[in-house]
Amino acid sequence: MITVYFESTAHAEVVARFDSEELYNACLPTLEAEAKKFGMMVTESVTEDVLLVEVVDEIVIRNNVDSTINFMYFANNFPHDWMDRVWGKDNHIYNHLADKWFSLNRSNSVGGTLNFFKMFMELDNKNKTILLTWIEENYKG
Repeated sequence: MITVYFESTAHAEVVARFDSEELYNACLPTLEAEAKKFGMMVTESVTEDVLLVEVVDEIVIRNNVDSTINFMYFANNFPHDWMDRVWGKDNHIYNHLADKWFSLNRSNSVGGTLNFFKMFMELDNKNKTILLTWIEENYKG
């Protein structure tokens, strides 16, 4: 934020505040002309809304932590029909992913959670997003 002052040798007055440097620069000639009429000069101070940025960053981090924890709970406790719930049954993508899932579970003995992580890493970004969004909106571990 840019705070604009008219300043003399005796005092300073706040006359305007701008959120945009472009708008401030556009108005500056007019501000200077007005200040000159009163025997004053234009000064300004620039401040950043650091507190707001910190709060927003903290909220994002908190949400990311909560989402990650929720994802981990799901990975360790997913229901037997999780793929039906996420992708719906009897469509091409469901059939394709279900085949991969069942094949993965038949091909090793490491268990469901490790296979879930392996399956997740094999998904393309679109399907990772679908799964993560579904978990976020529907699963409360």
